[in-house]
Amino acid sequence: MSITKNNKEQRPIIIETRGINNDGTWIHSEGSDYIFYYRFDSWNEEQKEVMRSAFIRALQVPNKIKEAVKETSGEEVVNGLYTSNSQAMIKALNTITGMSQTNAVKRQLIGNGTIQDANAQLFNDILSGVGGTVNPMRDYLNRAMAATQATAAGNTTAQHLGTTITLLSLVPGLNIALTSVVYAVSTATSAAVLIKHKCSNNTTRFSYNVDYTKVGYSYQEPV
Repeated sequence: MSITKNNKEQRPIIIETRGINNDGTWIHSEGSDYIFYYRFDSWNEEQKEVMRSAFIRALQVPNKIKEAVKETSGEEVVNGLYTSNSQAMIKALNTITGMSQTNAVKRQLIGNGTIQDANAQLFNDILSGVGGTVNPMRDYLNRAMAATQATAAGNTTAQHLGTTITLLSLVPGLNIALTSVVYAVSTATSAAVLIKHKCSNNTTRFSYNVDYTKVGYSYQEPV
């Protein structure tokens, strides 16, 4: 069950979703900016505050990325969808102060299930190591991905379809929050099998085999 908190200043809506293993809670924002961390029950109050504060500051990271993309390629980002090619996106990310590329890994999304199964599989791969399974967040992920996929379906000229996910984690023993960004991108041709299925449909099963690349970045907030 998710608890939504929205203050009077109209800041981003923050959602708390209890983890399936009952050892912590997913903290994430509503919408398609895709920002996450997993608050473990075992953390002390200082650690919880470190992560809470870091998460609030990290809410600006997607805006920095959108601004960088706009300045370097002229692309207007809508509903978390980036249509620039990988080289243009990497160029944009590299212009952000404090952003450093750490890796690039080719992945495959393979299965036979519904579009919601595919979405969960994708986010389980990207968020692996942050917390438990993303399954408790399926309702949120499908709401957010519905908007991203609808935007992709409406763009018939894009050759690349990508999004960014911002992740936070706690360094054990140091009480320091680490912020990282994953840019996940596929060709429009490879992702077409996913785009044609609406996220609201959890009954139609289909086979999918999608090639995509995860480009990882570490982000150090400028002092």
